[in-house]
Amino acid sequence: YLLYDLNSKTFNNFLDYPPDEKLKGVTNEIKGRAFQGQISVRPNGGKFANATRGVFEICEIKNADIKRIFRKTYFSPECKIIHNNVAFSSASPYGFHSITSTDSYIFLIYSERSMKEYGDEYYAGNNLLVFDWDGNPVVNFILDRYLKNFALDVSQMKIYGFCTNSNSGEPEIVTYQLPPIKE
Repeated sequence: YLLYDLNSKTFNNFLDYPPDEKLKGVTNEIKGRAFQGQISVRPNGGKFANATRGVFEICEIKNADIKRIFRKTYFSPECKIIHNNVAFSSASPYGFHSITSTDSYIFLIYSERSMKEYGDEYYAGNNLLVFDWDGNPVVNFILDRYLKNFALDVSQMKIYGFCTNSNSGEPEIVTYQLPPIKE
């Protein structure tokens, strides 16, 4: 991670990438491509969550320093380094995407599907995972559609998801009303 101070115009690099024997000895730039993910910042500040192909982690920002408070590696990406680029195996599963958060929870889609098995729909997932800000799993909503992306309406606790209709092949937006989350 790179933490940039707008006032002093200085930056600091923090934390290491998940250990992976296949990526041992390659630069952080290449590792960054292999573990490129999405970040959601806790609305009341202080923490952020990062979700990549197979890794989910939560970090805290304090006094211009980043501290990892949780990391779970579900799997490492199956990839090769070719001409300083990362080439993923079509058999490699896709992990997380479409992360968002509230002050209490982190919401993200989990796929675990591969391009070899599912073609262009490999990254779509029907598991809406919810974690607290300590990394504890709270609930796994199993959806009836495989979402490619989603947005959360926090005031109504509704999910608006983008997916492909399995019958018509047409894109569609679906809505899910989430039940109250019980810890």
